[in-house]
Amino acid sequence: FHYDELSAKAHERFPQPPFTTTVEIPSFLFSLRDNYKGVGLGGRNTSYQREKRFRILSLHDNMPTLTAYSNDVDYHDAALEQFKNFASAGDVVIAISGSGNSPNVLRVIEYANSIGCKSIGLTGRNGGKLGPLVQLQIHTPEPHMGRIEDAHMIALHMISYQFMDVIATS
Repeated sequence: FHYDELSAKAHERFPQPPFTTTVEIPSFLFSLRDNYKGVGLGGRNTSYQREKRFRILSLHDNMPTLTAYSNDVDYHDAALEQFKNFASAGDVVIAISGSGNSPNVLRVIEYANSIGCKSIGLTGRNGGKLGPLVQLQIHTPEPHMGRIEDAHMIALHMISYQFMDVIATS
């Protein structure tokens, strides 16, 4: 296996730092203490749930609701319909899509923007359609999905630790 070598190459392509941790992230995330929503698909959906200091609503955890909306409305609107029940202006939404083109993720962000939410997007490859939609994009310009997911996990940990530092000093 050449995982270490390929991961190192992906890491080199990851912007250094991936975002302005000292200025942009603390002010952007301060309201996360009470107002956080997350949307992603597959493994990316649960990536941010490990962080104990956030109030987190994962839009794909409730399988009965997810399948009901998927069956009765449309799969691409299943996350959006749940999001509409909980979202408020000023909430921070973290959207995770390796391709940046997941229709249900895009629909959530479009709605979030329309009601005044703040949005962070973790994207890969060329950023897809999600990149220009979010207010803060953390982009991994890497074609391999596994390495994109690795970079997203690192970025989510960095955000979490930065947020905990902001809370600790406030």
